[in-house]
Amino acid sequence: MRFNRAMLACALILALSVSVASAQANLGFKGIGVRAGMVDPENLDATLAFGIFTDLGTFHPSVSFETYVNYWSWSEDVAGLAEVSFRDVVIGAKTEYMFNVSTIRPFIGAGLSVHILKSEMAIGIPDVFSFDASATDTKLGVDVGGGLRANASDRIDIIGEAWYGFVSNINQLGVTAGVLFKF
Repeated sequence: MRFNRAMLACALILALSVSVASAQANLGFKGIGVRAGMVDPENLDATLAFGIFTDLGTFHPSVSFETYVNYWSWSEDVAGLAEVSFRDVVIGAKTEYMFNVSTIRPFIGAGLSVHILKSEMAIGIPDVFSFDASATDTKLGVDVGGGLRANASDRIDIIGEAWYGFVSNINQLGVTAGVLFKF
């Protein structure tokens, strides 16, 4: 009998908390943005990164949801005999906790991403010999980071952020600035 009452109480508390959470949720396509900055992949030199992202609203007034696609590429010429390059297309989603302290809102967050990595190498001496090789790999990443978000207007937010991606063999730190166009 006590077990049934406890289960009923747990079910009522769960139902109440779900209804309160859904009343506070504001999910939907809220805006689209662009970002650019620097990424510093493990064992490579820093390089430019570009991306687009979507604001998909909030689960709670302080917890937002975002999806994104980022891209970076790095290449190096080795003594005129070889060209080595790496590319990463990152597709991910993350949540951010906003600290609503003023019009400039700091945030921290975490997310998951899929990295489509491609490496290429070309070795050769013109008109003598050449050798080309490439490999593509897909890896799962975990992203943690934070930044600042400021209202430039009712329709535009300016965002500065730093994220660290834990990706097997090619962890990466990205520091970017972006603009979100809100709907």
